[in-house]
Amino acid sequence: MKIEIASRITKTDLLVLPFFAGEKPSTAQKSELESYAYPDFEAKPNEALLLYQKNKLAPRVLLIGLGEPEKALQDTWRQAGGTATKSIKKNIHSITLLPPKEDLYRLSAFIEGFLLGHYRYEDFLRDEKRRLPVIETLTIIIEDKKITQLLQEKIREIQVVIDAVKSVRDMVNSPSNVMNPGIFEHLGKLTAKNGFKIGCKILDEKKLKKLGMWCLYGVGQGAKERPRMIVLEYKYKPKNKRPIVLVGKGICFDSGGINLKTQMLEDMKLDMAGAATVLGIFKILGALRPELHVIGLMPLAENMPSGEAIKSGDILTAFNGITIEVVNTDAEGRLILADALSYGIKTYDPETIIDIATLTGAAITAFGYGITPFLTNSPALKEKIETAAQTTDEKMWELPLEKTYRKNLESPIADLLNSNPKAGASTIQGGLFLENFVGEKPWAHFDIAATAYIPEAKPYIPKGATGKHVRTLWELLKHYGD
Repeated sequence: MKIEIASRITKTDLLVLPFFAGEKPSTAQKSELESYAYPDFEAKPNEALLLYQKNKLAPRVLLIGLGEPEKALQDTWRQAGGTATKSIKKNIHSITLLPPKEDLYRLSAFIEGFLLGHYRYEDFLRDEKRRLPVIETLTIIIEDKKITQLLQEKIREIQVVIDAVKSVRDMVNSPSNVMNPGIFEHLGKLTAKNGFKIGCKILDEKKLKKLGMWCLYGVGQGAKERPRMIVLEYKYKPKNKRPIVLVGKGICFDSGGINLKTQMLEDMKLDMAGAATVLGIFKILGALRPELHVIGLMPLAENMPSGEAIKSGDILTAFNGITIEVVNTDAEGRLILADALSYGIKTYDPETIIDIATLTGAAITAFGYGITPFLTNSPALKEKIETAAQTTDEKMWELPLEKTYRKNLESPIADLLNSNPKAGASTIQGGLFLENFVGEKPWAHFDIAATAYIPEAKPYIPKGATGKHVRTLWELLKHYGD
């Protein structure tokens, strides 16, 4: 889709006019309407009304509600963009936005929402009627030359970031037979090949054994698809003295292992959303070329039951030597992260390390599908995360690393238990487990189980894979040294 900026309206299939409740369209907007009679339209948030007129320049006009002006936020415009996308018909290929006010941040948010909302996973859809309409151009009408220049500079970043979000959605929505560790490895290599200053290496199962990464190897040993870890490195005139390490959980299918899941198995393709998010970030790094040094670690496995699978009661040794009693084979994500985190710490001595994982169902119980809990040992990193999340409107909430809960993970026969279902607070428990593998380094854990994959669509977020928190992590990275 091409995004253009113009100072006046030319022929378009659809003219989009957003305005606030209680306010009439601006003078410029009103001049494009042949009829002002739309009494049923109250301009409530995300309300949409499609009008047809004889105007040859704009035969269709879409009114989008922004709600009350005093309650409008930047995300109001993002949602308006998503609402506009959902109102588009098959025979609409060119769209023009005529805003009530020319504001860089609001217009940027509208474009984000519009692009984010224009998504459907279509790899296996044969019926053309079920596919999204093709939009060739989105034109923004702006008269202010300064805002025009600033928005033109911003558009490329928006498009690169949203393309990365959509690629993450595609990966997470893909069934595990076409998104297994081997195919993921191919995508990692392709990202490095196509990106600027990105190196790639693969730790296959032989290397995992040699390095002593028995947790990652153990989780994947029962599957036909063998475990491995992708290591990506981006380095270009870095302003950070030591690298930032991003670790993404990559369970390409989670059956639960010997502790077999009994519900929602068809959705367990989503358990690699953390690894997909990290790969999405590297697509952005390779395209936008920020002055950073970033490492991406993506441990990949399928958690399957078989005669070779790990069993409840087995003991695994992590990369850093910590021994773990496997009480529940369905608490496997923290095991592969244990190896990846400790490998990242020892190998790269990072300034900061962040892991992203669909770790606990309790995150959904506590926060629903709209808020991501996170845990961190660093007040400074907490502030950066919250600032980034506020900018992107990808809501996050810190949970405590409650020290008194640590005893719940003590094993009588090993250093740690991988799970203690009797202790409760399993999202905190997961964070406390991972804390053992990062030492004193500034670290944060995002539990995206509640937000990576949702059951109902929102204005600019589809049902299924969401692509969170690519935008938040990018916002954090690009302002890292500020």
